[in-house]
Amino acid sequence: MTKSQKMSRAQVAKMDYPYAWPPESVLSPGPNFLWKREVAIDFDQVVANWTEQYVKFINLTYGYNIDHTQIDCYNMQFDPRIPLTPEQHEEAFIAFSRLSRGGFDALKPYDGIRDTFRAILDAGIRIKIYTWVPGATEKVPGGAKSFNSGQAQRARFEMIKALDLGIDPMKDVKFMGSAAKKWKMAEEHIPLIIEDNPETAVGVGMCAAHAVILVPEATNAGLIAPNVLPLRDRKDLAKTVISFYQKLDAAGLLL
Repeated sequence: MTKSQKMSRAQVAKMDYPYAWPPESVLSPGPNFLWKREVAIDFDQVVANWTEQYVKFINLTYGYNIDHTQIDCYNMQFDPRIPLTPEQHEEAFIAFSRLSRGGFDALKPYDGIRDTFRAILDAGIRIKIYTWVPGATEKVPGGAKSFNSGQAQRARFEMIKALDLGIDPMKDVKFMGSAAKKWKMAEEHIPLIIEDNPETAVGVGMCAAHAVILVPEATNAGLIAPNVLPLRDRKDLAKTVISFYQKLDAAGLLL
């Protein structure tokens, strides 16, 4: 098997994880190095379902009948089975991001996510949300500016507060693009991130040698890569995170 290879979801479900967990690079970070007792968690497709609401907007806008559960490519505008064109995606994404109602404010949280956060926090592990929304960073995909709108950023803060996740949105939410996450983790000494984006997962695991738990999504199904643990069931997220830090604690690697 190559270092990074896609398998079917059924194949992944039947096999044992092929790499040590926690990864050797996390358990042997070098002399005089300790990890923080913190985990980074992505928001979209981990805490709340962004794709479902966005696809509803696309279908309404263009008259399509796209099933959000059947999208195989993370950048859906390039999925050959999806009628959406790159130009339509850019137009729709800008409009979606500016909505006061029915846009970023209307995302549905995943079942049990509040309990997941609470269990992790109760185990003494601090949570940081690493996320990106237009209006919160200098640029957006395609090189456009931030749409002259802070609506999406405001909606993100309000949703996190409304979900009562047990974190402080103003202190524990960090806005950044996907490529920046691995460097922020290294800077902050955070060993683990919870992600859905396969590109971010490979970047964190293979480039920065940190650890990733990948939630099950059609867009990352079958991804096998070093330092990336594909989660088989979202219900197992809290116990998988807690077990990871228990092993680091036993090795004397936590601040």
